[in-house]
Amino acid sequence: MIKIPLVISSLMVLGALNGYGQNRAPLRATFLNQLRNDDAGGSVSVDRFDLRFGAPLIRSEDVLLALGMRYSFDQYHFQDTSADWGDIRNSDLGLAWRWKLNDRWLWGNYGSLGLGVEEGADISGGIKFHHISILEYRWNDRLTIGPGLGISDKIDQGVSVFPIIAFQWQMNDDLLLGSGPSDVSAAGANVYLEYLPQSLGERWIFTTGFAYSGNSFKLAGDAGDPTSSAEERLASVYAAVSYKWESGAKVSLIGGYHLLQSFEIFDESGDLLSKEILEDAPYVGLSVGMEF
Repeated sequence: MIKIPLVISSLMVLGALNGYGQNRAPLRATFLNQLRNDDAGGSVSVDRFDLRFGAPLIRSEDVLLALGMRYSFDQYHFQDTSADWGDIRNSDLGLAWRWKLNDRWLWGNYGSLGLGVEEGADISGGIKFHHISILEYRWNDRLTIGPGLGISDKIDQGVSVFPIIAFQWQMNDDLLLGSGPSDVSAAGANVYLEYLPQSLGERWIFTTGFAYSGNSFKLAGDAGDPTSSAEERLASVYAAVSYKWESGAKVSLIGGYHLLQSFEIFDESGDLLSKEILEDAPYVGLSVGMEF
C-alpha cells in the first residue's frame, strides 16, 4: 500500500541526513517533558528521552560516508483516552552518504533501519525503515536549496512516499534560515531560524522553529488478541537558548508547544481502529551534546 500525503508534503524537509552526514562525530542526549494538557475528554503527559550518535566513516573533499545511531524512550501517562500504552522504545541504525558532483551540485542519501515497540511487544512486528534522497544546488556562498524524495515504512500501514525541499540560507553573518534537524527540535520535518550573534563570540545560539513528526510503533496487545500498532503525530513550535564551549560541548534549554497532537491505533491489516486528537500542550526540555 503506497500513500502520498498531500497536506504536509510541502513542509517535509531534509531529516537525519544532515544530522549524521557531517565531518565531526556528534553525541547528544535530550530530555523533554510534555506537561499534561487540559482536556475534559482525556489528557496525556509524556516524558521523552533521546540519545543520538554519529560518526564519519569516509570523508574526503568530494565524498562523505557516515554512520548514525539513535535510541529513544517515551513514557506516556494517559487519562480517560482510548490510547492507553505505556513505555515506547525506538532504536535506529542509519547510514548517510553525500557526494559532491561538482562545485554546484551535491547528492545526499540517508537510510535507516529500526525498531519501534511498546515494552512487551513482539520485536519482529516493530521493524521499520526510512530513506531520503536529495539533490542540492549551491546558488552562491549563502544559499543552498534542492528537491528530493522520502520513503517511509510505517508499521502495519505500508509505505508513504513524500516530496522534500531542503534549503539553507545564511541571511547575514548572524542569521541562518534552514531546514532539517536541529539540536533543539523534535524529530521529523523541521524549519528553523538560528541567531548566532558575532558580538557574543559565537558562543550563544538562539533558535526558533516549527517541526512536524510522526512515529509508529508496535503495541504489546492482550494475550490471545491480534497485536495492533499505533502512531503519534504532532506539530511543534519551539524556541531554545544554547551555549557552546570551544571543546565542542553544548547545552540547550528548550521550551515549546505541541499542536495537533493525535494518537491512532491500527490493526495488523493497517485499518484504523481509533483516533484521538487532544488539546495542545506545552513542553520544556534540556539537551546536552558534544562534537569530537
